[in-house]
Amino acid sequence: LLSIGYASCHWCHVMAHESFEDKETAEIMNKNFINIKVDREERPDIDFIYQSAYQLFNRSGGGWPLTIFLDENAIPFMCGTYFPKEKKHGLPSFKEVLNKVSSLYLEQREKIVDQSKIIKKSLELKKTPVLSQDLEPILDSLIDKLDPVNGGYKNAPKFPSFNVFETLLYFYNKTNEEKFLKPVELILKKISSQGIYDH
Repeated sequence: LLSIGYASCHWCHVMAHESFEDKETAEIMNKNFINIKVDREERPDIDFIYQSAYQLFNRSGGGWPLTIFLDENAIPFMCGTYFPKEKKHGLPSFKEVLNKVSSLYLEQREKIVDQSKIIKKSLELKKTPVLSQDLEPILDSLIDKLDPVNGGYKNAPKFPSFNVFETLLYFYNKTNEEKFLKPVELILKKISSQGIYDH
């Protein structure tokens, strides 16, 4: 069971409090799964792969918390986002999902593992176009969306996406072009002089 979330995501905190901190739910998780938690801010590369898997399975955009069930080769076979502790809003309870997925895997393990080759191939195809592009126009477009006065993005959400600034810093070190460094310097100055005040 792979759960991807991040510190400033409301529903990630809700699911963590409702389910991951619940003794009965934790017993089901620990009995039937190897449980992995990933912070999307720390590992956007992993988040990208599994958001792509969600989109492949559900034909819609993903989100957080991202709840992924992986086979023994770490290939996803079922994806969801937030699941409530108790059944509501047309969603099954997380305990219900855990029990059904566990039973399904035990009953249809070979079938699930066999389909993993198709899923892996589909995910590799999704990655190719991005990796083959020239990244500078993409970064220029990103810089246009940044706030030149206050740092961060021009619009909400204002909390900093550090992977964006790490990427800009990487390109500054690679090219020595000031346009990649300026947004990083600005956000660091703003954070260190004013702090982050997030309700």
